[in-house]
Amino acid sequence: MTLMFAPSKIVSLTIVLLFVGVVKVTQSAAAQAESGIVGIVTDESGGVLPGTTVTASSPALQVGQTTAVTNDRGEYRLSPLPIGVYSVTFTLAGFQTIKREDIRLTVGFVAKVDGSMNVGSLE
Repeated sequence: MTLMFAPSKIVSLTIVLLFVGVVKVTQSAAAQAESGIVGIVTDESGGVLPGTTVTASSPALQVGQTTAVTNDRGEYRLSPLPIGVYSVTFTLAGFQTIKREDIRLTVGFVAKVDGSMNVGSLE
C-alpha cells in the first residue's frame, strides 16, 4: 500500500518542520548565552554563611536590583541577568556588609563573586 501526499501538503509539512527546528536552535542558543553571578559566602574563618542576602544592582535591570539568599552550603545564584555592569552587596545580621563594584557581564558570561564576611562590631 503506497501513501500519496499532495505536493502542497509536503511543502506545508516541510515548512512546519523547519520552523520547529529553527525555534529549538534559537532556544538552545539563548540558554547558552545567559549571563549571571554566582558564588559562595563565608565568614573570615572559611565557614559557610547560609541565609546571607545577596543583592545585585544595575541600570541594566528593569527593577533596579535582584536578590538571592544563600543556601545551606553558602551558595547563591543570580541568573539569568542582562548584560551590563553590576554592584553586589552581601548582608547578614551580625556581620559587616560587603559591596563589590564594577562586575561586568557580557553575553554568556557567569561571574563568580565570593564574599568573605567579618563579624560586625559590638556596641
